Amino acid sequence: MLADLEQARYIILGIKSHFYKDEIIVVGYHYNRKGQYPEESKVVKIIYWRDCKDVTSAQAFLGVVVYYQI
Repeated sequence: MLADLEQARYIILGIKSHFYKDEIIVVGYHYNRKGQYPEESKVVKIIYWRDCKDVTSAQAFLGVVVYYQI
């Protein structure tokens, strides 16, 4: 795979690359061999979300819930 990237002239920076990791976190999701699931801190924020007082806050809440598929 790395040879293919090199042939396509992609540059891989060691400081930004992660190889041989059991788990990584990307955009609020944990990824591992078991699959993907949202970060616990994101779920806690949703559980303790304040009551929606207007349409805008309800839309924001629904957007977060749909994004994290909770």
